[in-house]
Amino acid sequence: MTKDGDLIKGFLAGKETAFEELVSRYEKKVYSLCYQYAGNQEDALDLAQETFLRVYRFLPKFRFDAAFSTWVYRLAVNTCLDFLRKQKHNPSLSLDAPLKLADGETVGREVAAEDPSPVEELERKELRREILKALDRLPEEQRYPILLKEFQNLSYEEIADLLQVPLGTVRSRISRGRLKLKTIFLEMELLPAGLHLRRQGEVEL
Repeated sequence: MTKDGDLIKGFLAGKETAFEELVSRYEKKVYSLCYQYAGNQEDALDLAQETFLRVYRFLPKFRFDAAFSTWVYRLAVNTCLDFLRKQKHNPSLSLDAPLKLADGETVGREVAAEDPSPVEELERKELRREILKALDRLPEEQRYPILLKEFQNLSYEEIADLLQVPLGTVRSRISRGRLKLKTIFLEMELLPAGLHLRRQGEVEL
């Protein structure tokens, strides 16, 4: 099988079929990733298409010191995050589920037994925005593994394979990222203002 690098060089030399091969090679993984964020087929297809439009646009700037798969994944994640920031609702990226921090502590909120009131819904939207802001403050090397682990439930092994880094590196980056997130939440006053940590690591609003 032709290596990604050779296909990229072929595309840069004017061979459009090389780009088609790259798309064919990664379209399923990109679509699957986009579906995790969008939660429906229509938006996922649009996001996957936008991802590959960005790939086409920025491929001439690709640096061969990084894996192409990681580069495509980063474009896909950024495309999805741009999409989420524009949405009023975010059903697929569940921020009701707990987000693990350091030492087993989690950030989340209990789901109400009935439809939330307008005030409660506003608070939930605000919490989503704040968590996204916190995630954006993480270094890339920590943010992407945490997104895969916490919001897509991938195993450490799957993340290592996707990002093409050693398993120990994935574990280390996620551990450091969780510690950094806890610090960021404290700085943003999310923990003391709206969350109460219990000794067991549970969190309630």
